[in-house]
Amino acid sequence: LFLTSDVEKKTKIAGSLRLWLACLPEPVLPARLYHPLLAAASIADPPTRVRALQALLRQAGTEALQVLFPLLEFLHHYQLT
Repeated sequence: LFLTSDVEKKTKIAGSLRLWLACLPEPVLPARLYHPLLAAASIADPPTRVRALQALLRQAGTEALQVLFPLLEFLHHYQLT
């Protein structure tokens, strides 16, 4: 596959990732954590925010974290923001 630019590479990676996530039988994170995670992410105080997010992620379960952490490392590497 020949990709001509970083933007095109990132677009292809993002599209593939979206397809993979859509094909999963269950979401990576349980739906019940969606609103609490959003609320925790909006906490202004960084140490409090980190503690709140850590506590919520512990509730997600081991399998979810085994998918989530490599996924976040991958996204960080390709800076898909």
